[in-house]
Amino acid sequence: MSLILSSTVPPKTNYDVFLSFRGIDTRKNFTSHLYAALKQKHITTFMDDAGLERGEEISWSLLKAIEESKIACTDLSAIDSHINKLLSLLSIGSKDVRFIGIWGMGGIGKTTIAEVLLSRISDQFDNFCFESNVREKSEKDGLVQLRKCLFSKLLQNENLSMDMYHVIPTFILDMLRRKKVFIVLDDVNDSDQLEALAGNHDWFGPGSRVIVTSRDKEVLNDVDEIYEVKGLKYSNALQLLSMKAFKKKHPPKDFVELSERAVNYANGVPLALKVLGSHLCKRRIEEWENVLDKLKQTPDSKIQKVLQISYDTLEPSEKDIFLDIACFFEGQRKDWVANILNGCGLAASMGINRLMDKCLVVVIENNLEMHDLIREMGQDIARRMGSRLWNATRIYDTLITETMKETVEGIFLDISKIGKVHLHPAIFSRVPNLRLLKFYRSCPRAKDTNTDSIFEFGQTKELQFLPNKISLFHWEDYPYKSLPSNFFMKNVVELNMKGSKVKQLWNGNKCPQRLKYLDLSECEYLETLPDLSWAPNLERIRLSNCKTLSQIPLSIQCLHNLFVLDLRGCEKLRSLPRLAQLGSLTILYLKGCSNLQMLVDVPRGLKILLLGECGLEEWFQENGLVCNLETIDLRNCKNLRSLPSSDCLNSIQELSLEGCSSLSKFPENIGNNITRLDLSYTMIEDLSSTISRLSSLYQLHMQGCKRLKSLSSSICQLKSLTILNLSDCSKLGKLPDLHGLCSLRELRLDGTALVEIPSDIVCLSSFKVLYLNDCNKLKGLPELPSQLQVLEVKNCMLLKTAVSTSCILPIKPEPCGFKFDFMNCFNLDQNARGNIMGDAELRIKELAIWSRNNVRRSQDIITHLLRFDLTLSGSEIPEWFSFQSQGSSLNADMLLPSWFISTFLDFAFCIVVEYETPTINSEEYYDFDLMVTCKCCFKTTNGYREYDITHIRSHHGPLFESDYVYLWFNHRTTRNLSIWLLQNCYRVNEASFEFKAEKFASRKEVNVKMKVKSCGVHLVCDEDESRIQATSSYFLGGQVMESDSMSDYEEDEPKHMKLKLFPAFC
Repeated sequence: MSLILSSTVPPKTNYDVFLSFRGIDTRKNFTSHLYAALKQKHITTFMDDAGLERGEEISWSLLKAIEESKIACTDLSAIDSHINKLLSLLSIGSKDVRFIGIWGMGGIGKTTIAEVLLSRISDQFDNFCFESNVREKSEKDGLVQLRKCLFSKLLQNENLSMDMYHVIPTFILDMLRRKKVFIVLDDVNDSDQLEALAGNHDWFGPGSRVIVTSRDKEVLNDVDEIYEVKGLKYSNALQLLSMKAFKKKHPPKDFVELSERAVNYANGVPLALKVLGSHLCKRRIEEWENVLDKLKQTPDSKIQKVLQISYDTLEPSEKDIFLDIACFFEGQRKDWVANILNGCGLAASMGINRLMDKCLVVVIENNLEMHDLIREMGQDIARRMGSRLWNATRIYDTLITETMKETVEGIFLDISKIGKVHLHPAIFSRVPNLRLLKFYRSCPRAKDTNTDSIFEFGQTKELQFLPNKISLFHWEDYPYKSLPSNFFMKNVVELNMKGSKVKQLWNGNKCPQRLKYLDLSECEYLETLPDLSWAPNLERIRLSNCKTLSQIPLSIQCLHNLFVLDLRGCEKLRSLPRLAQLGSLTILYLKGCSNLQMLVDVPRGLKILLLGECGLEEWFQENGLVCNLETIDLRNCKNLRSLPSSDCLNSIQELSLEGCSSLSKFPENIGNNITRLDLSYTMIEDLSSTISRLSSLYQLHMQGCKRLKSLSSSICQLKSLTILNLSDCSKLGKLPDLHGLCSLRELRLDGTALVEIPSDIVCLSSFKVLYLNDCNKLKGLPELPSQLQVLEVKNCMLLKTAVSTSCILPIKPEPCGFKFDFMNCFNLDQNARGNIMGDAELRIKELAIWSRNNVRRSQDIITHLLRFDLTLSGSEIPEWFSFQSQGSSLNADMLLPSWFISTFLDFAFCIVVEYETPTINSEEYYDFDLMVTCKCCFKTTNGYREYDITHIRSHHGPLFESDYVYLWFNHRTTRNLSIWLLQNCYRVNEASFEFKAEKFASRKEVNVKMKVKSCGVHLVCDEDESRIQATSSYFLGGQVMESDSMSDYEEDEPKHMKLKLFPAFC
């Protein structure tokens, strides 16, 4: 059952509860007992004895009864989860006294949950009382009178004498202590209220329970447990809205989309759903659209009135923090926002915590978030106050009309949404209370557009005034050369002038003591920085792409709190001051500093150092100056010949030397903590035996090392190595034995000079991915591990032999995909082709059996992995294919129902495609996607059924005027077809399949023609029953594991199957 919630301020009601149900059994058992219990507790309940005997839909004649009921119990499933969790916290059977808090934002359903809880368990107590609207009653009548009312109900005595706040007569407490009571104190907003009404646990008898609902978590500090109420699930929210708007569980077809918009607006808040549903009841579609469009601009006043109660109880500084977050800072980092607001003189950390306690703000992964309705409420308040501006159009109007009001405290303007605007040089003198100023671009400026600022100024080319209350100064494309001389920056926490024309920041009369974040990225006119010792609290400095900046002042050494220094792309920078004494510096970006030739003494605490594309020749590190670097990126430092010989690489975890073309020796002084090492495109000729020390290394990349001829056998001692990339090592002609690489999962050997692969590769139990494309000297493949999933051997013209991967061990069954690509391997002998095709048959069958035996687990998350792709140069469909035909279509008119009933598992498909290219050129590189569509048509005793199945394969590399075989199995695309066949096999007597191959997409211009030369369809069956049973037990005993080795070739496919119904099936 679910709960249909009534409005917060209900109209006059004739009934407390409207009871509805479905089914005779429900009526004569649970429902009748619930009805009796409600009547026993004097809860006026409506139940239609005549009209709903069989659980029919509620008739229109009963809607008035529903509307006049406080609570309508039509289906309590939406609230059951809350009740069950609360019952667990209450532990009714125990003899102790327990206080439980129900906490959540306004309108979220706290009161309703408490009401339902009361109706379910109140009969287990001597007396009970639901004290509603405690906040309002305490303000109106006072706490003494409210306590007297509560105790009178509990003790069933109207003549209690209780006139003093701090004194409760002993005889009253003695009577309470003899009773097991259940109390609900609803909407408590002050701890004094809870203290006055429920005091201590020892006021009440053993087994008593007190429920306290509140929007303020701080009020609940002294309760035993706090239960947080969150928004309704989408399905329950849609049902609640529909009940209010249409008097039934689901919206009419024409109103579904509008109902979804309304549900999205309410975002799970029952109050909003009820108000909206009631307001939209019996309205036309056009009226729905108008109301929902209006809500974008003006929130509903009834909803806002309830939500604003929490705001009204805040202190003035807390209100400022709330409005700032609602208007400007939602989604931003909590610590950053706190720093900015601290600069405004607000105790931000404490204030944010108070907002969290009142359910006005939540923190998710250190980001400040708000419910949509609460944010709208805050923005509506700010809009009425005129204190904060964030609408681009409105700000634009105030700028061009110069009508800025002095009440404005914050301006956030998206300058990408407005046109040119003339700025009066003293425009900001009209807003002396301005604390937060942000002119930003949500859409980056296009590269080919004019870089001139949108701000225009007259003869005075300087800004004359900025308020000194400003804490956040963020002005992208700032059009002036300097800041106003009377702007002392004493409260500025962040100064962001990205892409501005500023040449100089401040001189001696500035004192930015609070400045923590400085961003002058892409300031192309900035030549020097000011004396940074005036800003001792700086934590982040970003100066990327300041093309004319030639030096960093020595005063940077005074910044002991500096955490990030970003100097990327500062092309004129030739040297840096000594940074060793910057104890807090953790991240240093120097990528693209092409004239930086020397780095001296990185600080001890540095973790990340990015030096890619620098002109760095030498890196000196003072002996004994240990640093804790974890990541170093030196990509394309073409002049770098060596790394420092000190201990600064002991802690390194990731080191990239890719493209360091002057580096000819393997770095010997790397610590054994390294996990990823990239030596690609260096001049290294061999690997030192010291590599065996790198026991934690799991990725080694040496792609494009043209001088590398062989690998040391020491590499086989790397027990953790998972990925080894030796692609394009064109002189690499031999590999050592590989058996020691017990964790190796992926090996890339494209473009090497290998003639053979070590035979012990079959012993690698974790091995799954092997790339051997363009190995022009490779003549044969050894036996490969049975768990291999990806094998690419494209363009290996001399490859002659290939042994089946399943010769030694049975294939380990798991939900995974396979890709074998032998394109342009024209020299394969018949044994090799037979092994490849036999392997394909077995793997497809194993995948089909797995899907059949794990049908319940074979959902979309897994079925997309159950696929097999094979590409092979040749012109023959495998002989094991059930049906074959020349051309692009085939008919199967001998389908037997018994095939589908007994052994049918799934379908596999195969085509031979003939390509015609304008010129035969082995150097020509083709890059396109091939899309194959198979139209499956089944003739049955009742008519026809059609399915369209699509398969996409990518082609990268040369293409010859030749034939290519494409064979595939994809359970995701055939699952629905297979299920239909199993259900309708007794009616199928003929089937036809028509294939079409075409270029689907290309990454470069491709002029190529293709046609389907022959085709085949295979009914994947398993005739060997004992084999099925053996395989089944083996499958079901294993764990379901997703393969991550398919990412290199998984393509996004269009909707893979379209169903067409012919008249006979309608």
